[in-house]
Parts: sequence; structure tokens; C-alpha cells
Amino acid sequence: MDLLKKEEQNKKSNNEIVPWYLGRKFWGGLLSLSILKSIYIFSQLDGSILKKIFDYFNYLASGFYFILKSELHFNLSTNLIYKNIYMFLLYYVILILLLFLTFRRKKVNIIFPILIIAIAKISTDGLFNILFTMGY
Repeated sequence: MDLLKKEEQNKKSNNEIVPWYLGRKFWGGLLSLSILKSIYIFSQLDGSILKKIFDYFNYLASGFYFILKSELHFNLSTNLIYKNIYMFLLYYVILILLLFLTFRRKKVNIIFPILIIAIAKISTDGLFNILFTMGY
């Protein structure tokens, strides 16, 4: 009897129709489009491919911290080495957590991809500011 109930519940969950605007494919495509500006910056960096990748991820996290510090007056009171590690970990832990929460189910909760897009926009704008001050 329990086996029949479980089988019936599985059929219900598999046959649930998800609207297109709540599907994984739609939000995956939208998130991909939101990072195009960052990919352009990545292509313009100098150096080997490994140096480009490292610089890109480092500058992206730095851009996120730059905007937090300048606009929201968020400041870490540690020395420079630890500050870089903290901002790097903070940015990527938040991003990975939001990506996991976004795509773990078939039906996407809209708030998580909107937060990811906002964070990507903030970090890309900060990345532009950092590269502008460095003379790129």
C-alpha cells in the first residue's frame, strides 16, 4: 500500500508543469546573458590564459568589495592580505550558495536569480572602476 502511494506521489511531482518563466533553462540563459559584460573584460586582459582567469576572478571579487565599501560603507578592518582573502571568500561563497539555491529544484524561486544578477551587476561595475583606476 505504501509503495503505491509513493509511486503516485512520484508521478504527480514528475508531471507538474512549470511555467517557462520559472524554469531552469530560462533563468540559466538570463544569468548567462548578464555576465556578457564581464566576459568582454576578460577578453581584454593581458597575459596568459591562467593569469587572465586568476586576474578576472580576483578583480571581480575586488569589484564587489569596492562597491560595498564605497556605496554601503562596508569596511573590513584587517590588513591587506586577509582583506583580499575575506572579500574573495565572501563573494564566491555567496555566489555559489545562490546558484545552488536557484537551480536545486525544477521550479526556480525568482528571488535567487534576481539576487545573482544584482551581485553580478555590482561586481562588474566595481570591476570597471578598478580597471579604470589601474589604467586598462
